Amino acid sequence: MLSQRNLQRKRRETQQKRPRPGHPRPTVVLLHTAQRFSPTEVLSIFDRAGGFLAPDQVRAQLHPSPDRRSAYSYLLRLSRQGLLERNQAGRGRLAYRLTDRGRQRLEYLREKSNKDPSA
Repeated sequence: MLSQRNLQRKRRETQQKRPRPGHPRPTVVLLHTAQRFSPTEVLSIFDRAGGFLAPDQVRAQLHPSPDRRSAYSYLLRLSRQGLLERNQAGRGRLAYRLTDRGRQRLEYLREKSNKDPSA
């Protein structure tokens, strides 16, 4: 059972949350900086390396560097598409490398960007 003091506090809190007539609610603006990186950029990193790379090594080469979760998720997505080979390099350690399909996709993306300068 709520004490009288707690009951009064709850009432005040609910009254403060409700907009008063003629007073609009304050606008909350959330600034989100979308970190985007292209498949060409990521696949090129693996092409230059020529072997397995840890996700953090890839992150270090992307500018601006994406947050860790985004980088791991993106590399997992590319591996599920067959563009990267995923390898467990020990307990809790992942490594990826470019597959033949990934190399073909990289060539296609490079050709596409050379033909269409707006892409």
